[in-house]
Amino acid sequence: MNTRSIFSIVTFISLLVLFSIFSSQCRKSNRALEVKNAAPIDNATAVNIFNNVFKTVHALAWENSLLNGVQDTIQDNITDNCIDSVLFSNSIITFPNTVVIDFGTSASSCANSYYSSGMLRAVFSGQYDSSGTSVTVSFSNYKVDSMSISGAMTIRNKGYNIDNNYIFNITVENAKIEHDSINISWNSRRIYEWTSGDITDDISDDKFEISGTSNGRTSNGNEFDAEIVDNLLFSMNCNWISQGSIDMNLGPSLSPRIIDYGSGICDKNATVTYKNTTYELEMR
Repeated sequence: MNTRSIFSIVTFISLLVLFSIFSSQCRKSNRALEVKNAAPIDNATAVNIFNNVFKTVHALAWENSLLNGVQDTIQDNITDNCIDSVLFSNSIITFPNTVVIDFGTSASSCANSYYSSGMLRAVFSGQYDSSGTSVTVSFSNYKVDSMSISGAMTIRNKGYNIDNNYIFNITVENAKIEHDSINISWNSRRIYEWTSGDITDDISDDKFEISGTSNGRTSNGNEFDAEIVDNLLFSMNCNWISQGSIDMNLGPSLSPRIIDYGSGICDKNATVTYKNTTYELEMR
């Protein structure tokens, strides 16, 4: 056998070994991503943060006569002790009306268990309880547990459905949640059906069923799409989603997930299932 033939064989074997090592590392990497994928916890984090933004705006609007004339006569109602102040652009019932909800510059503990600072700016096109009213929410130096929040959120009152329940269409666009290793991009289009509590001005008994979709990118760079397949239960007296399930698609290289939030118990626990594996998820 000549020298050229020996060299060709050695080269081929070397390339084969390198390819085997590379393939093995890729399989290990994919398995690690399967087990430790950030999509379920990152999506749950975004859901909780923007649900609590809605909770803040909803509570203020429903308990404030300037924004919702059929309720009480308080015009500067502060719904949470962590809020420093609430400022209105118009002191009489004139719309559009911009409401600035200021949490201050130092993070303080809120009723939703988060530490918040910065401002929410909510522009009301009309009275909150009126069909057709939209509320556009923006963020100024707003932080939740040191995570910086940005993006645009719109709440649209669509009036009553056939079950005589209020319907709100809520969109979140180009949201970013950032802090240290957390870097979440998130968008959502969801329908909130107000199923309980709308006949009282006590927001603690308010409950919503949520349907719709979301998509985004996780902190480790994976794209995902999520669809609610069993309506989520969101209660104003609970800090987390307590019921319902989501199907999550992570693209062709990773297995889809099913996130199950339970059967109605208020806690931060959920389960994630993929292939034949189920593990516990503790929401932020």
